[in-house]
Amino acid sequence: MTFLFADPGISRVTPGYLSDFAGKIRNEFSSRFRICALYHEHSQAGESAGNMEYISRDQLNNKEVYGKFTEGYAVIFESKPLVRQFNPNEFFQLSLPEEPGEKDYHEILFRGKRDTVRGGLILPAAVLQYLFSLSLSDERLDTELIRTILRKIGFQKKEAVIHQDNPFDEKHAGKSSVREKIKLALTWNTSLPVRESRILSLKELSFVREHPLFRLAFFITALAIFIILPILSLDAGLSGDDEKHYQHAIKVYRYFTEDNPSALDDPRHKLNYYGQSFDFFTYLIILLLNLEDHPYEARHFMVALSGAAAILVTGLVVRLFGGYGAGWLALVMMFLSPRFLGHAYNNPMDVPFALGYIFTIYHIILFLKKLPRISTRSAIWIAVGIGWTNGIRIGGLILIPYLFMFAGLFLLLNKWPWKFFSPGWWRFSLRGLFTLILISAAGYLVSLLTWPYALQDIINHPIQSFKVMSDIQVSLRVLYNGVVQWSDRLPWHYIPRNILLTVPVLVLLGWFASSFTWYFHRRQRQGFWYFLLWFSVVFPVVFIIIRESNVYGGWRHMMFVYPPMLALSAMAIFTFFRLSRRKWVTLVLILLVAAGLFHPLRHIIRNHPNTYIYYNEWSGGINHTYGTYETDYYMNSLRPASDYFITRILPEAETGQPVRVVSNADISYYFRNFLDEVEPFYSRYYDRGNHDWDYAILYCNYIHPFQLNNGLWPPKNTIHEIRVDDVAVAAIVERKNKDDYFGSKLLKEGIKEEDPLKLNRAVRLLENAIAYNPNNVAAYLELTNAYSVFYRFDEARAAADRLLEIYPRYDKGLNAKGYTYILEAEVKRDASLIDQAIRIINQAIQSNYKFSWGYYNLGLCYGMKDDKDNAIYYFKQAIRYNSRFSAAYEKLAWIYDYYGDTEMANKVRSQLKNIR
Repeated sequence: MTFLFADPGISRVTPGYLSDFAGKIRNEFSSRFRICALYHEHSQAGESAGNMEYISRDQLNNKEVYGKFTEGYAVIFESKPLVRQFNPNEFFQLSLPEEPGEKDYHEILFRGKRDTVRGGLILPAAVLQYLFSLSLSDERLDTELIRTILRKIGFQKKEAVIHQDNPFDEKHAGKSSVREKIKLALTWNTSLPVRESRILSLKELSFVREHPLFRLAFFITALAIFIILPILSLDAGLSGDDEKHYQHAIKVYRYFTEDNPSALDDPRHKLNYYGQSFDFFTYLIILLLNLEDHPYEARHFMVALSGAAAILVTGLVVRLFGGYGAGWLALVMMFLSPRFLGHAYNNPMDVPFALGYIFTIYHIILFLKKLPRISTRSAIWIAVGIGWTNGIRIGGLILIPYLFMFAGLFLLLNKWPWKFFSPGWWRFSLRGLFTLILISAAGYLVSLLTWPYALQDIINHPIQSFKVMSDIQVSLRVLYNGVVQWSDRLPWHYIPRNILLTVPVLVLLGWFASSFTWYFHRRQRQGFWYFLLWFSVVFPVVFIIIRESNVYGGWRHMMFVYPPMLALSAMAIFTFFRLSRRKWVTLVLILLVAAGLFHPLRHIIRNHPNTYIYYNEWSGGINHTYGTYETDYYMNSLRPASDYFITRILPEAETGQPVRVVSNADISYYFRNFLDEVEPFYSRYYDRGNHDWDYAILYCNYIHPFQLNNGLWPPKNTIHEIRVDDVAVAAIVERKNKDDYFGSKLLKEGIKEEDPLKLNRAVRLLENAIAYNPNNVAAYLELTNAYSVFYRFDEARAAADRLLEIYPRYDKGLNAKGYTYILEAEVKRDASLIDQAIRIINQAIQSNYKFSWGYYNLGLCYGMKDDKDNAIYYFKQAIRYNSRFSAAYEKLAWIYDYYGDTEMANKVRSQLKNIR
């Protein structure tokens, strides 16, 4: 055991003090110790007397000097003045392994009658070679610096208790400044790895297990991601969540500054049930930096920073178990994951939530690894992570049972200084339980700080929020497996299959491999950590499958499981590198990893900013999955399309008045600086023909797969396309014929005014529109209705059939065709035609079970058949799926009146008054 004392100018250690110290060591330990003292004066350096040696600070990085520290332990005392002698014999009686093996160091605690203070460190003597050869410690033997270095090279702290009074003068205790810590961090990650790589002897140290340049690569890559990702995000379009979340953040700000209660209720989007930790913080940044003119770019920048942070924390998780090399691989793999990267441009919910999820898991791991010492720092960070995550979505509460479950399992599966269920074990367990309860309570309360709705009732309102989030009423049409389906009726495999199709194959293979690579680390007892990460991936997915949760937009709602999934993958892949013993095997592995990263890298470079529209090699890429699965569900392609229109088309559009630009999404923000030249407005894709517009900027979501796969998209007169690989995800269309618009307008006027001239002219215009563009869905639908007005039923059905050829199972087309039979049944008094109408309209309902007009017309059919119960049922269904359907209320009240139920009729009319 080597005892190291700092310079007398700091420690006040004199040669006489050292002689007395050595004299106290009993004979039985005389062959097991050495005393070294650091001195300024070179004249004393190298002098020795018995087991004592004086070393000058100039010689610390001399190999002949630091090479002596090879075996046993080194005891380094605090850099504080020693004011009294202490008995060194107790150090030899500590329960230390004969030879330092594990990466452990011991914190010396002097435990006297009054207090317990830190007195220094006991560490493997070989660590001094590392410290001195790299000039990481000076004559002060700064123990704070050494502690930091030990943590950075992966050493775990234990305690060595010396039952003696504190020998130091605590008045002179000092701590490293923030500036010194920052300087050390930069040195550790930049210049030091280069210096370390040049000292070949360090490779022989047992605790140096990887090339130091991996540490430099990790730092540079992480820094580059924090720079590059926010820059890339500035090109991203507005997501479907951007505007509503920004507007709600304004409400929350006004709640706290003006006591405005509007944030407490949001009947349309239900954002009052969401926490505001990210949105509110981002809005404060926007106000602070005066970015109100560019709020969404600022939000995207913040989303990107949270995405970069999620990538970094994932790399840190991997570093804990695989070192900096594996951590660096995780950084690269996650940055080159197009789905995650693309969402990190503009997803204000799922990416910050993913950051909170992996951040909390990371600190839970650190907390458990430090046991039996309960780390206050880790406990605080876990509470912050829970607060951040639950402050975005109530689902963040899942981290609290995670904390208890993982801690409980870790307690049961590991060996401790106490026997199970002994008094010491119970004290430790109860103390730990109390700490977990405090962490959970603190995290929960932190999550409420920016959540106005929850602050009104901190117990019942979050419970209500959980109930609402568990049964989301809003559902969207989703293209999945070649069929357009409602999101609340998707099959159970929607999320798993989307993950398998859109995560890079390299990541998936590594993830699968992690199910057995943990076995190679069983001596390091990493099986538990593999289980923790696997559970963090699998449990949420299984949970939403069992609950049949309403999800859409691919697996973006489950984005938070991707960081632990990728961590497992990187750990598994790097395990194969560690197992490699031949250079050619390592080279093959490098080539395989590079090949696995090529496909996503190519996609990212080629298709920016539509990065998230990605399908992997197994799926055949987007060229193969196009028309089978969703592509631009986040409407990102509308930004580059709008930018192209502004720079290339608008300058040449000389209409003398604002150009009317229609889109199947809200694009007004892109044209906010051109509203004197452009009048943007919204229309459903298949209804755009009924509106007056000059240009259309359209994206491909909600377009029927038949049209995507059969050349009916992009539409006629497309003058520019936004492509991902070889498929168009957005299009700019120039309108060269408005017959469909004028025909639709005259049809409405003719029906309202009962003007046959206008109706006839409407028919001609609509026929001309179809002659100009035989694939005009809106014109066919309007023409079907126009023919029906003139009782030209065969022609109406022919038009509907042609419509259904270019848009199979179109609910409105089937409904229009079915309605022709209802009209014909009324005209001819032929009840058999009603059955035809019911058959066809039922097909519309099968195509879209929320189609309220279909239910309404079925109600009419059954009313004509004098079937009271079915008529009432279908009118109620129409109201169920469209609560403001006035005609359905009126017909339902009429049915009740007709059958003598005046009370119910009046009740329905009362409901009708409320919606008006």
